[in-house]
Amino acid sequence: MVKSDPIIEFAHVTKIYEGYDSKVIALNDVSLKIYPREFIAITGPSGSGKSTILHCMGLLDRPTNGKIFIEGKDTSEITGKDVALLRGKKIGFVFQSYNLIPRLTVVENVILPGLIIGRKKEELKKKAMQLLREVGIEHRAEHRGVHLSGGEQQRVAIARALINDPII
Repeated sequence: MVKSDPIIEFAHVTKIYEGYDSKVIALNDVSLKIYPREFIAITGPSGSGKSTILHCMGLLDRPTNGKIFIEGKDTSEITGKDVALLRGKKIGFVFQSYNLIPRLTVVENVILPGLIIGRKKEELKKKAMQLLREVGIEHRAEHRGVHLSGGEQQRVAIARALINDPII
């Protein structure tokens, strides 16, 4: 069996946050590879760099040194709108605070990432309803996010993260 190429690769990634009078080394020479259909857990004590790894992996932050590859593409060579486009097409996020837009309905919150990358609204609505059905919240599709329980908001965030069939 031939092993496929990694979806994500960190090559000697270091991330340093510089404050007024101090430096925090959040990641120090991290190398890792994540392959298709592989599940990983990032664990460790508070302040050990877990969120920094996820922010770098999601292209929300850039490493100070080293390289991050997504499907073999060096992300340091991507800038501006292309970063946002890659993030929108390849990466699904479920934020700890869910980040639903209060004035939008559940289905509108779910389709938003697809609209941002130029997908057709009707196609997205059909997919959104399927995802909402799968997470058991289809009956709340036309409700606003602010009227949902925390657990319901989390399920909406999961559906939203999956709307573009991300690889990550």
